[in-house]
Amino acid sequence: MQLSPFLVLLQLNNFVVMTEEKLFYDLLRRMIEQSVGRTMQSPTDFEVLRDKISERCGITLSDSTLKRFWGYVRSYDKVRISTLDSLARFVGFAGWDGFVEYAEKGGETSDFVMGGSLKSSDLVAGDAVTVVYPPDRCCVFCRTEDGFVVEQSKNSKLKEGDVFKCDVFIVGEPCYLYDLSHEGKDGLTYVIGKSNGLSSVKKGR
Repeated sequence: MQLSPFLVLLQLNNFVVMTEEKLFYDLLRRMIEQSVGRTMQSPTDFEVLRDKISERCGITLSDSTLKRFWGYVRSYDKVRISTLDSLARFVGFAGWDGFVEYAEKGGETSDFVMGGSLKSSDLVAGDAVTVVYPPDRCCVFCRTEDGFVVEQSKNSKLKEGDVFKCDVFIVGEPCYLYDLSHEGKDGLTYVIGKSNGLSSVKKGR
């Protein structure tokens, strides 16, 4: 049966949408795997990821949901936006829309070089990161062997000497600090630049 030009164009557009969506999913999967240091190949990997998402973001995603997203088990269901939001938050974005915007602006799928951002994995102990966020807050974080320590804090609730972990600092996006130790309390999660994201990120003091 011959398809009309309209139907052919419609099918092509759907193919483009699906291809672009798949690229976004693949990029998100690899960024998450890089963050946890696992390649999601066994039930244990998904259990570890589930627990890390809960610890870092206070969100519960089931093992089966994660397995479906990775294709570890077959599913014909469309991925829920709530799932995509949670996974995007896990790697430092405000949500799925922020992640897609980053990807559309040229997010690299090969080495994850992000414009206006720094990944903790690109830093070594002793390196400093300076972040600025509205309205007039500025902090300097020093990289340690397993996280960061607050070296300077201006107009922020963070205190000098606080320690935390963070995977990525991205301009224009909120920054999620986890395993934060602050004023005698451990295991906290704290968001900086919650409303408008980070204004600037630079390596150094």
